[in-house]
Amino acid sequence: MEDDLIKKDLVFGVDILKGSPRSKKEEEKYSLAILEPGKSLEEHREISRFKLFRMIKQKRPSILAVDNIYELTKDKKHLLSFLKGLPYETKLIQVTNNQKLSKLASDYNLSFDKRSPLESATVCALLASRGVGCEVSYISDRTKIRVSRSRSLGKGGWSQNRYRRKVHGMVKLKVKEIKDHLDKNGVKYSLSIKEGYGGYTSGLFLVEENITNIGISSDRGADVQVNLSPVTKDSLDFERYSTEKKYLIVGIDPGTTAAIALLDLDGRVVSISSSRNTSVSNMIKYIRERGRPIMIATDVYPIPDTVEKIKRAFNTMVYSSKDTATEEKIDLTKGYDFSNVHERDALFAALDAYKKFKNKFERIDKEIPVWVDSDEIKAAVLKGVSLKSAISPPLKSTKDANKDKKDGTKDKTKDVKKQPDEQINLRINKIREDNEYLRKTLKEKNIEIKKLEDYILSLKIKERREIKRDKEIKIRDNEIKRQGKEIIRLKEKIKEYSNQIEQFRMIKILESSGDFYPVKVIDMFKKESIIEFNTKIGIKKGDIVYLKDAAGGGGSTADFLIDFGIKAVIVGSEMSHLAKERFYERDIPLFNDSEVNIMVDRESIMYVQEFGIIDKNEMDRLIDLWIKTNHERLEERKMEDIIKMIKEYKRERGDMY
Repeated sequence: MEDDLIKKDLVFGVDILKGSPRSKKEEEKYSLAILEPGKSLEEHREISRFKLFRMIKQKRPSILAVDNIYELTKDKKHLLSFLKGLPYETKLIQVTNNQKLSKLASDYNLSFDKRSPLESATVCALLASRGVGCEVSYISDRTKIRVSRSRSLGKGGWSQNRYRRKVHGMVKLKVKEIKDHLDKNGVKYSLSIKEGYGGYTSGLFLVEENITNIGISSDRGADVQVNLSPVTKDSLDFERYSTEKKYLIVGIDPGTTAAIALLDLDGRVVSISSSRNTSVSNMIKYIRERGRPIMIATDVYPIPDTVEKIKRAFNTMVYSSKDTATEEKIDLTKGYDFSNVHERDALFAALDAYKKFKNKFERIDKEIPVWVDSDEIKAAVLKGVSLKSAISPPLKSTKDANKDKKDGTKDKTKDVKKQPDEQINLRINKIREDNEYLRKTLKEKNIEIKKLEDYILSLKIKERREIKRDKEIKIRDNEIKRQGKEIIRLKEKIKEYSNQIEQFRMIKILESSGDFYPVKVIDMFKKESIIEFNTKIGIKKGDIVYLKDAAGGGGSTADFLIDFGIKAVIVGSEMSHLAKERFYERDIPLFNDSEVNIMVDRESIMYVQEFGIIDKNEMDRLIDLWIKTNHERLEERKMEDIIKMIKEYKRERGDMY
């Protein structure tokens, strides 16, 4: 059986040979036919289910065609599991849709032995390659991209924290790399990020595009992994499958209001549309839904970025109309319906491109055989294939060729005339030459790809080094700033300590002369102030203390200060009665600073921050006088207490009698 199509994709046709997925007694066997561009039909009369699935995963066909999907799986539940196990790019096509396979084959001029599973498998492959059947799908046109650490970091100390910062930084870098790729290609997405120490612990993209069209693949490195997974539908879909989308010439007028005009290869308008602020991905989707672009045309030069992106998305050529007058645009688009000048310019670009190739297209229509798809030939010629090579049919399988020789049977495909052996040999030689040329070109391309991959790798290594260097420089600069601030703080501290040393030195000189007592100055009469002063300067036995503000403390505060073993207290403000009584009771001399100033010369107390000095002789005299007076006061109080007790006793005795 001979395929009369120009094949573009790898197609698996499958039919069950014996057994059933529902049976537990007998293992099912299948027949497999493989259609591959530029190769003879590959046939497997009998293979196991395991081998069939292994070949699907190894070769990753674009189409897996069957007569009935339940020849592969027993029910819908197992069908979903089966679909998830297929490669992303493989479509499961059920070619029959409430019709018999023989009827469908007859409609497409294909005949086969219905009793042969292998020929049934071949017909399934041929029909699916022509766009016949329904696609069974659970995958939506949305994709999840998850970027995360490759492994758990675990617990650890400073070294582990440094490694954690490095890994999180690498995750953040990978998220930025994917974000830049999606932004560059105009793909819509949402992004959620989980921040971590020094970067990101993970990033999740929800991309509004099919997993096969994103241009990103799953990857796992030493520190970072990228996982792509399609967003699944709520239920299985059975959608009509078609590969028969028309080849299109696409006219683009980019800008704030972007316009698209689509022509088929006969010059007929397929669609014209315009929209404000539309994205490149939406434009690509609009075109893809309506056909297969063979050429992108524009009336703008140099080629705008938008047109370049659309061209790359479809891997096709670009045609540009340079410096065209408005009158010429109006003349060429006369008689067509469009809504605005943007749609007119897009239509003009498409029509101008079609006009350039119109004569070639008409010559192709005259020369090709009736069984050949003219659009396929036109598309092949535009891609650089010679007309003879494009028209030549694929070779039969060796098996079928031998069978035809033996049986003397004619080709079962309708309208195909037997051609002379010489012409066939010429075509075989031409195919061999083309094949050799393509092999050579492929080898050169692979070498070029390897060079580019090595160059990209070197750029990535250089970029990583620069990123690492920039991070190290930033860390170093931050450390320099921190140390600079620390130096300033330490200098101020040194200055403060130098002043204190100078104070100590001056006080020590005055003290060693024997003419002065040092006085330690505390701002407030509170435990917190006393503790702070003791921590900073120190309070020892025999010290004279000056309380600048004596209003805050009571009896317990007085006891707290007295317990240091101080010699005397001078106050700069009124002290509470309870505090005074404590000093009196514990025989600690207590003076107002005004009393000291009256009794000695005003200049005899010199304050130097936390220290002062006072004349030794005068202070000793005042202390002796205070102690004597305090003792007399205490004696008087004792006598008063005794007299009070006697009076109380007499009063109590008088009450008794």
